[in-house]
Amino acid sequence: MANKAVRQELSGEFRSFVERLEGIDSADFNFRLEKEAMSFEDAFIKLFEDDAENKCNAPKVPVFDYRPKY
Repeated sequence: MANKAVRQELSGEFRSFVERLEGIDSADFNFRLEKEAMSFEDAFIKLFEDDAENKCNAPKVPVFDYRPKY
């Protein structure tokens, strides 16, 4: 829910900054923005997965564990 609120705030700022987007329906713009953002986030999260079925062509992002080991 927080992600959706942030995206709506960003879409409003973006639409006010770019003059050509002022006439676009805000509900449609937010719907399309949400769809693209979720697709991007899913692809980004796959970079961190260590799964053999992961079909991502990008190199794996190392994940470091900074917790002290006792």
